[in-house]
Amino acid sequence: MDEGNKEQCCTVQELLSIEPLSRSVIVAGWRGKQRKISRVLGFKGVDSAAILQDALIIFDLNEKMLHFESGIELCLHNSVAAILFVNPGQVFSQHLLNAAETYQIPLLFHYHPITESDVVFSLELTATLKDKDKLISFAENSGLHQTAVTLQTDLPALVKGLSSYLQGSVVLVNSVFQISDYSSQDQEFTGHELGNMTKKVCQQYYQQHELNQSSRNPYGGDTCTENGEVIHYYIDKLSSDSRIFGFLLVMKAGERLNKLDLCRMRKTSFSCTKELIHKKNLEQIEMKYKDQFIYDLLYNNFENEKALVQRGRYWGWDLKVPHQLFIIEPDDYKTTGNKGQLLEELTLAVQLFLKVKFRNFIITEQQEQVVILVPVMAEDGKTYRENSKKVAKSLQGNIQEVLPDVSVSIGIGKFYPTGVDLCRSYQEGKQALELGRFIRDKGHRTHFEDLGIIRLLAHVSLEQLDDFYKEYLQAVIDYDEKNNTNYLEILQTYFGMNGDFNLTAEKLFMHPNTLRNRLKKIEEILDVDFQKIENLLTIAVACKISKMCKTSL
Repeated sequence: MDEGNKEQCCTVQELLSIEPLSRSVIVAGWRGKQRKISRVLGFKGVDSAAILQDALIIFDLNEKMLHFESGIELCLHNSVAAILFVNPGQVFSQHLLNAAETYQIPLLFHYHPITESDVVFSLELTATLKDKDKLISFAENSGLHQTAVTLQTDLPALVKGLSSYLQGSVVLVNSVFQISDYSSQDQEFTGHELGNMTKKVCQQYYQQHELNQSSRNPYGGDTCTENGEVIHYYIDKLSSDSRIFGFLLVMKAGERLNKLDLCRMRKTSFSCTKELIHKKNLEQIEMKYKDQFIYDLLYNNFENEKALVQRGRYWGWDLKVPHQLFIIEPDDYKTTGNKGQLLEELTLAVQLFLKVKFRNFIITEQQEQVVILVPVMAEDGKTYRENSKKVAKSLQGNIQEVLPDVSVSIGIGKFYPTGVDLCRSYQEGKQALELGRFIRDKGHRTHFEDLGIIRLLAHVSLEQLDDFYKEYLQAVIDYDEKNNTNYLEILQTYFGMNGDFNLTAEKLFMHPNTLRNRLKKIEEILDVDFQKIENLLTIAVACKISKMCKTSL
């Protein structure tokens, strides 16, 4: 390099941000990425008399070299900026790799043809772009990505490559922050600590950053380990066409990421997104056939039980074993913006729960609902019912933890000992889910056998139901409209609390004696006597129907 070029300098990391050096593989010593490069020397220029400090040394391993390792050690002892090996085909000793780590001198492999003049030109270009404050934008818009893109395509390699480059922990999570893959340098965190840190970062992200907010830069913040150490974290959303495939998370103690680090993270995010889209497309092809089988199972499109069991074995499901059916649906579906994204995240959250609780299970999305079938042991009928409610409660709690802003209701079908009757359980589960909304609040868990008389009403037309409740409640409805009272609400709450004065009064924020007086007034308006069981039953059913009719509007 001539004298004018000696003033042109940049760091090792900056030089590796553009072509052709961006395709180099980092082997060791990357902690020295901020070393300054002011000159480029070929291996022939390396001797004890040469000034090697701040030089990038090129070793073309296609050429025959004497005293190869001693030459490398000479470079390491003389504080070169970095060493680039072109066409590496031999194994390097662990001693050299350890020395590079100790001296913090980057060792780089380059598997494509490159000459000393190419590197000199890159150095001059990098220095010029840096002086004009255009290096970052040039690197971001480069047509060819760095190693993470050009040489590595699978997700584990992408994650490991970024972790090595950033010298920190890199975690790939799905859209509900379940860890899919991770890589950590120098065992910065144990697996347990990494899981806890990811959960903390997830909570902070949801609290401080809207998921649908577009941001070019990865979102960053700080958190602390259990020992109080401050950790810098960065999150990049992996999305395409408003669909979220996951997040790339970087956690690092000490120095924050610089602009080139963030540039590399964004490029890796781009590659991860492409790979996740490809993976999702393959999964959807397989799921299409699985869903068709499950659809046939839920609608009993089989000649006999033997045919059902045989087809189930193809997918690894033993349908000779009894299964319990659950149907899960988000509340307020009509107000949900991206139903597809929500349903996908809900399915992931359910899978997370099921993998811990059950060895084998069936899950599918049917008609914008998540349907699951879990194997159960032989028990008596009452135990089945109680255990299914416990599972539903635990499942609901897990979903709330993973998706804190999502409320779901669960319908539970009756238990049947054979697979051919799962179609009946499916229809009953749908009824439990739908009718449960009429008799309970949002976020309900309803077993079909808990519906009672409401089960009979499911088969009556809405017109007949509408006529029935108005026949017995129209007087109080008219009175409320005329006098601006809430007697219908009082009546519905009273029956909803199973006729308990104290619970009803507490729910309505009134004194029990006041409640008694108002119920007396309602008796006068309706011209009924609540001491007569037939009157009480009729009005109770009318109240349930009124709620059903209004909810179905």
